[in-house]
Amino acid sequence: MRLESVRYGRNHLDAIIVVLDALTVDAQRTFLASGRPVVTISTFHPELGIPAVCPEAGNGIAAMIRHLVQHGHQRIGFSGCLSYPDMVGRYEAYQAALRAEGIVPDPRLFFAAPGAMEEDGRSVGDAMLAAGVPCTALCAASDRIALGIMERLQHAGCRVPTDVALTGFDGAKAGDFSIPALTTVKVNLHEVGGTAARLVMAQLAGQHIPAEVVSVATYPVYRQSCGCSSVGTMAPVVPQEAAAPDAWVDTLRKSMLAAVMPGGFATLSDDAARLSTRVGQICDALAAVLDNQPCPSPGALTEAWRDLCDGAVSIDAVSYAFDCLHEAALARRSYAVTTAHEHVHAFISQMRTELLYGARYSSATREFDADTHILRSFRANLRLLEPGAESASDLNWLAETPASAGCVGLWRDGVPGSELVIAGLYGSEEQTEGARGGSLLPQAFPPLDVLAPAMAANPLHMLLVLPLRTADRDWGAFAVLLNPEEIVSAKAEVGVWQWTSLLMAALERERLMQVAETLADMRSELVATVSHEVRTPLTAIIGNAELLKARWESVSREKAMQQLDAIIQSAARQAELAESLLLLNRLEGGGMESTLQPVSLTGAIEHACDEVRVSYPGQEIRLDGPPDVRVLADGNKLIQILRNLVDNAAKYSPVDSSVDIAWSVASMGVVIDVRDHGSGVPDIGRSRLFTRFGRIAGSRARPGHSSTGLGLYLSRGLAESMRGRLDLVANGPDGATFRLCLQPSM
Repeated sequence: MRLESVRYGRNHLDAIIVVLDALTVDAQRTFLASGRPVVTISTFHPELGIPAVCPEAGNGIAAMIRHLVQHGHQRIGFSGCLSYPDMVGRYEAYQAALRAEGIVPDPRLFFAAPGAMEEDGRSVGDAMLAAGVPCTALCAASDRIALGIMERLQHAGCRVPTDVALTGFDGAKAGDFSIPALTTVKVNLHEVGGTAARLVMAQLAGQHIPAEVVSVATYPVYRQSCGCSSVGTMAPVVPQEAAAPDAWVDTLRKSMLAAVMPGGFATLSDDAARLSTRVGQICDALAAVLDNQPCPSPGALTEAWRDLCDGAVSIDAVSYAFDCLHEAALARRSYAVTTAHEHVHAFISQMRTELLYGARYSSATREFDADTHILRSFRANLRLLEPGAESASDLNWLAETPASAGCVGLWRDGVPGSELVIAGLYGSEEQTEGARGGSLLPQAFPPLDVLAPAMAANPLHMLLVLPLRTADRDWGAFAVLLNPEEIVSAKAEVGVWQWTSLLMAALERERLMQVAETLADMRSELVATVSHEVRTPLTAIIGNAELLKARWESVSREKAMQQLDAIIQSAARQAELAESLLLLNRLEGGGMESTLQPVSLTGAIEHACDEVRVSYPGQEIRLDGPPDVRVLADGNKLIQILRNLVDNAAKYSPVDSSVDIAWSVASMGVVIDVRDHGSGVPDIGRSRLFTRFGRIAGSRARPGHSSTGLGLYLSRGLAESMRGRLDLVANGPDGATFRLCLQPSM
């Protein structure tokens, strides 16, 4: 998904690095217009005049194709998603490499992938099987695609690499442990990111960086999936001449470094320096043993192999580095003093043991990190989701995570794109105190002054800002500051995604609990209101009926008619309530459908007025509007709305006053105003005017006339079902005016 803009934190940014066109070209252009630099990764837009950093696919893929040809393959296919610019480059490099080997690219051997992940590779595997697996080898544009293809082919009984050789691109860790291990073109992602960062820093320092592609070298790693039995193709080059006693140590060091840090990894200052030092210690130890001199302490060599196992591209690479060491020891042993021969054998045995121990230690460390991550997540989960927990937006649960600080901003009144209200903070109490409840625009989120103490403690902190968005709701944003030591672990990033998902789930749970409480309150109110509204007319009906029964022989005809009229009015009121409740159920249950057709407005108004006059004999109703106006409406619903409005106007007006109805055709449609001459709607009750059972305290109806509190609520719902609107447009001590807007009939 491409972002249309830098929504959050834009004001805080000095520059941006855009990976794989995650930001649209227009959004990049807008950011550039503010005078701040942009560098892209894996895509190049010369029209923007900005540099790009791209993994160099040509040499790595050319070496891979050449290697497959050496294995005897001629029908070599390719799979990738050409929606991704970097995969387009890899496909073009594949075609060029085939031509360089004298092979004409066959379009039938291209298998389009929907994306870059395992599930996309599985669909490619299905397509290959459906085509009868027409190639003997296939290069995938990503390791994930290759692994998905491998899974599907193996499930169908196709052998890799015997039936089809497979290669990938990227060097994903999962390829190290697949069976067979995946041959790949390795990308040094650290170098890609580091190069982009250096280009940005140079521009911020005032240097001019030309708009060109800066390539980062890639290199092939040959494993079992292409038919190789070893993890590398390099052979240690160790000088044999006794005349060069020192040169072999330097050559060995380079061979071992090339194994653990191939493809230009030496440009990585921190990692390279540490691994180079460790390789140097091991090489010097071998030289000391060959010279019958004391070598470094066993503890130092143990740490050296630990660091190699932990920092190398793979454990296979460390094993190959050991092979280089072993070959060098065998080659140089003939030049050593006789007494050193036995020491050399013991030294190699010790180094093999240290390698195995280092590999186990590295694995155990990763397991411990994983367990720690799971435990932290479990504790955070409990704090977030356990019943009775504090509000998720308070962020107190971040104390169970490695985060240094955090902030949650929720859209004001739930309106995305408005202001973000600071709903939760975690960090320094001095900075967070008083900041909660404040608001700021999304481009200024998060408030850096709140996060400043943690950031000042270590400038290398990483600030992640993520949207809080569920399937049907945009909540706002979540910002979290991570410790530097957590950044180096992929689990830190995964942890943030997990926290964000749980935070959204917790917010949704809180919202649903509030909705449930509101519904419970509404149900209680409904039961109380309906009980009252049903009991009142029933009491009148029963009372008048019992009175008639008791006095039937002696009551006058006139008195009997009065009591019968009272019974009829009470029964009519109960029928009206039942009808309103049924209508309420349809409106709120989504079962209200309106068939719109041309309706005479004057006819509907007159019909509604006639019905109201039955309940209010002698009521003056004044009409003012053009004849023959027609609206798009449901006739019965329109009459019901008008009857409710006119009934309300008569109910809350003095007996000797009029109800005024005026209509006209305006730009907004057909406008119908119903005005009374009562005392108006009290300010304290305006917010409840169009709510369920929204009767307003202080409003005085005419004697003998009461309200269910449903009329205006139902009328607005009916109006909206006909694509119209109903509002209170004027209110004062001399009366209120309600306006109904409908579409005209053309």
